[in-house]
Amino acid sequence: MIDPVSLADVADGEVGELLINGPNVFSGYYKNSQATKDAFVVDADGARWFRSGDLTRFDPEIRSYVIVGRLKELIITGGFNVYPREIEEEIEMLPGIKECAVIGLEDPARARCRTRSSRSKTLRRSTARRCWRGYASEIASFKIPKGVEVLDAIPRNAMGKLDKPTLRSMLAERAKAGSR
Repeated sequence: MIDPVSLADVADGEVGELLINGPNVFSGYYKNSQATKDAFVVDADGARWFRSGDLTRFDPEIRSYVIVGRLKELIITGGFNVYPREIEEEIEMLPGIKECAVIGLEDPARARCRTRSSRSKTLRRSTARRCWRGYASEIASFKIPKGVEVLDAIPRNAMGKLDKPTLRSMLAERAKAGSR
């Protein structure tokens, strides 16, 4: 049984987790009662809500919800919430950046960028420097990643999505090997 919780709407522009309720919502995970328990909450009226893990905010200008990130990817730095997707979208607009993945590490947040250009290390370093110069004026200082690493490829899962857990492990291993 899931214990009832107090659910509250958030104000326009504030970020909250998207909860889903209705006859179309699945009843639970197959043979995984713990995952089912973690995925649902029950409100004071007894309604069962699925916790999507999507962080959203209502934008009154477009009268719609905007997904700003995933709860599992949220980075907390210096007491502030940082939504990686917001940072990635800004960095990917810069010239020379093909794709970007922002992840939180034990260290401060770091961005991993894949450039559109050749494999020239000089060009890649130059692109990384331009990345920070162009980005710093567009966003709050606490959201600026503390470092950048240019990669030839960012790992992807079987669905073709950026695989941040694999990236995080890969970079932790690389850092561990470099500290020896």
